[in-house]
Amino acid sequence: MKHSLLWHVTKSGPKRVRDGSLKIEAMLEDWIVADPDLLQVGLTVIARQLVIAAGRVDLLALDPVGRFVVAEIKRGTLYRETVAQGLDYVECIKSLPSSQLLAKCDQYLKPSGKSLKGLLEQRDALSQLEDGNRDVLLYVVGTGKAERLDRLAQFLQKAAPTYLVLFDIYALADGQQILLRELTDADNSIPPAKPPLAAVSLTSLYKQADDAGIGKDFRRFCEAALRFGLYPRMWKTSVMFAPPSSRNRMIFTAWAKPLRKKLKVYLSPEAIAEFYPVTVTSAKRAVGKRGYREIGSPEVSRILNSLQDLFSKFRSENDTQSV
Repeated sequence: MKHSLLWHVTKSGPKRVRDGSLKIEAMLEDWIVADPDLLQVGLTVIARQLVIAAGRVDLLALDPVGRFVVAEIKRGTLYRETVAQGLDYVECIKSLPSSQLLAKCDQYLKPSGKSLKGLLEQRDALSQLEDGNRDVLLYVVGTGKAERLDRLAQFLQKAAPTYLVLFDIYALADGQQILLRELTDADNSIPPAKPPLAAVSLTSLYKQADDAGIGKDFRRFCEAALRFGLYPRMWKTSVMFAPPSSRNRMIFTAWAKPLRKKLKVYLSPEAIAEFYPVTVTSAKRAVGKRGYREIGSPEVSRILNSLQDLFSKFRSENDTQSV
């Protein structure tokens, strides 16, 4: 990846940050398992070094709405062959018999007390177990990329959403290290919807929510997110809201079809703090701890009022700076 010039500002003045000596390539898989937010907020790793017909998948995960995510991690520069290998894995995961997929993932998940079926139920995505009917995303991870690889990734969005993720590491004088994630063009591109998703809209999701008896709270949540300037990404029974600067990331998600008569949401104070000038502590005060939650009307009002205060503060500070 392109190296940035970084300085660490100290009391004695700025000091140049040098490239880290750590072999980052060998550590990336461990770091992503420890914190999947390095790729996308809300990911849950469900298998590691998964052996399938096409080869060995480094990591397999679920995103917040239940799509499978193949993470292909390379020790160095990403080339077209790397992307082609990842796409081969994607096609294999799509067609893998559900019995095999469940068995392979549950073997990895068992020590944590989780199961693939349970995680899909949590996301209202049991249809993802249907053979040949799975939605699978591809993340190709490395420390550099070949020329014009972004163009190929954007072209492939029509077949399988493909994202390039690049990392580098820097070392401070005191031995601490900084991990840098580069945002590529693919971070802000949205793949075209395919049937039946092409027919999904906020209007159709509002109707689903009305039929489920949570229409009022679902509308309030979505309309507030739009007022905050967030970008909506509709899914089968849910909508993910992303920051406008990086539309393939996520701030929070709301479901139109909960299991019970409450609004189901996924909230992440860490994601708010990543994209907006607020601490994780302040964001937690606004939305609570990260995770899935079913909330009634009083809690919806409390969260939206807190978010309104946060986003109003952001706008006020931006307006002041622009004067």
